[in-house]
Amino acid sequence: MTKQISKPETGSYFLELGMYLRKKRTERDLTQVEVAKQLGYSSQFIANWERGVSSPPMPALKKIVEIYKISEKEFLSEMLQIQESYYKRFIFNKGKKKKTV
Repeated sequence: MTKQISKPETGSYFLELGMYLRKKRTERDLTQVEVAKQLGYSSQFIANWERGVSSPPMPALKKIVEIYKISEKEFLSEMLQIQESYYKRFIFNKGKKKKTV
């Protein structure tokens, strides 16, 4: 029996982080293979991170920021926006019933 990986929910934290990482990688004209070699991971890991299937471990994330030449200020700002968006959608609005008029 093979373990199936569920697709991330649209707007999930991992998916939004992955979309951000893909955007920054392509802005630097880097391939997943090139990034994987620099990080010491397979390109499949990079693909999974960018698709929101999983999230890079902190040491890899730190190295990604360096490789993509992302400033600390920009990275932290983006992470806060992603987190805020996630909490607003999935924690504070989850399960609320729509008002009927």
